[in-house]
Amino acid sequence: MAAELLDVESDLAALDALRPRLARLTSLHEKSDDSSVALGSDVMVFTLSIYGVLKALGAGAGLDELKAQMSSRFNRGPRATPTPPANG
Repeated sequence: MAAELLDVESDLAALDALRPRLARLTSLHEKSDDSSVALGSDVMVFTLSIYGVLKALGAGAGLDELKAQMSSRFNRGPRATPTPPANG
């Protein structure tokens, strides 16, 4: 019983030492996620504006291939709305 108590006390001390590191890692992970979302948004806004310009230029501007490639990326129909579960 005494040996188990020493093991638990050792584990508790290790956990207490680990908590600040975990808090810093969690914060870093959240910041990196935020940065990733912001960068992805910037890229999406830019590419959508370029796609809009290509669509406005119309056919025959020599950019049809690029417009077709971008069209497959951005011209997706409306998203399907999920069906709520039946109450039953």
